[in-house]
Amino acid sequence: MPLLNQKTTREIQESDTRTLNDLVRFLRAEVAQAKPIAANSQKEYSRRWDRLTTENKDERWDMSKAGQSERYTMRAAGVWVMRDKIRELLTEADKIQRGKGHYNDREAERGKVLAKAYKWMVRLDQFRAKPWKEYVFDEATKQNVKLLEKETKELKALKQEASHKKRAATDEQLSKFFAAVGSSQFRQAFLVTEFTGCRGEELGRGVRIEAATLKDGSRVLSFFIETAKTDGNKKGIPVRKVVSVFPAKGSPEVQARWNELADAAKSKKNFVVTAAETGKQTAGQRFTQNFRNYAKKAELKISAYSLRHRVSSQAKSCSGATAENTALVLGHQSVETQRHYGRAQGGISPATIIGVSVSGEVPRGRSPQRVAARDAMFIGAAVASPPPIKQKPRGPRL
Repeated sequence: MPLLNQKTTREIQESDTRTLNDLVRFLRAEVAQAKPIAANSQKEYSRRWDRLTTENKDERWDMSKAGQSERYTMRAAGVWVMRDKIRELLTEADKIQRGKGHYNDREAERGKVLAKAYKWMVRLDQFRAKPWKEYVFDEATKQNVKLLEKETKELKALKQEASHKKRAATDEQLSKFFAAVGSSQFRQAFLVTEFTGCRGEELGRGVRIEAATLKDGSRVLSFFIETAKTDGNKKGIPVRKVVSVFPAKGSPEVQARWNELADAAKSKKNFVVTAAETGKQTAGQRFTQNFRNYAKKAELKISAYSLRHRVSSQAKSCSGATAENTALVLGHQSVETQRHYGRAQGGISPATIIGVSVSGEVPRGRSPQRVAARDAMFIGAAVASPPPIKQKPRGPRL
C-alpha cells in the first residue's frame, strides 16, 4: 500500500501530461502573437537572422553601430524567426501525440520536442530583454548613429519619390538607357517592363509571352503575369494578362524594341522572361539594382518605377481609356491606386495596352459588368475577355 505522500504511477502520468499541456498552452500563446507576413519579408528576416547568429565576427551584426530603426528591424527579425522555430516544434509535438505507439513512449518523445521549444522560448525572452532602446553609446558612436539615421530618412524619401512621384520615362531617355544596357542579361526583363509596367518581383516568378496576329492584321504581344503581392495580406490581381498592340505610331526605336521581344517570343514555344534571385538579393532587388546601374551609366535620373509610370501614362492616353484598364494593366486591386501613377504627358510614344484579369477578379470600386463592357470597348472580339463572375443571389430582405 503506497504511503500518503507518494503518488501512484497513474497520478504521475496525469501530472506530467498536465505539465506538458500547460507548457503547450504557454507556447501557443506566444506563437499566436506572430502576424502573417509576406514571403519576401520572411526571406529578409531570415537573412537578418543569419547576420545575428553567424560565427564570423566580421559579418556578425553589431548593435553598437546601428541606428534606432535598424535595431528595431533586427529585433523584429529575431523575434519572428524564433517564434517560427517554436511553431514548427509545436507542430511536430502534435504529430507525435496523434501518432501510433504506446502512450508513455509518445509522451516521452513529445516531452523532448517540447523541451526544445521551451529552450527557444527562453532564448527569445533573453533576446527581447536586450537593451534595444537603452543601448549606451560613446559620443563618437552617437554622432555616427545620428548621421546614419539622417541618411536613412533621406534615402527613404528619395526612394518614395522615385517610386510614386517620379515622372514617367520618355522615349529619349529610354533610347539612351537601352544603349547603355546593350546585350545585358537583363535586357529582356527591362523590355518586358517597358511594355507591361510589371514589378521587378513579378519577373522573379516569370512572365510568359505569346506573339499573335489578329484577324484585322494587327500584331499583339500577350504577357501573362502572376502578381508578387499575393502572399500574406492579399494585394493586387493574382494573375493578369497584359496585351500590347504593335506601336504603329511609336518612335522607330520603340518599334524596334517591341519587334525584338516579338521575334524572341516567336522563336520559342513557351517563352518566359525571368529575373532570378540570389542568396543576398530578391528578384525585385536585383532588378532594381541593375536598372539603377545602367541608368547611372547613361547619366539618367530615372528609376525602375519610371517604366511603370510610363505604361500607366500610355494606358491613360488610349482612346476610351478607363480607370479599370489602368488598374488591370498595373495589377492593382483597387482603381484608386492607379490615380497615383503617371498621367498622359509629352515625349512618350502612344501605345494601346489592355489589361485582362485571367483569374476573373476585378479591381475594387467597379462592377464586373462594367469591366466586361470596358473589355468589349477596347478589344471587341479580337482578344477574349475574362469569363463573367457569377454574383451570389441575394436573399429576401428582412
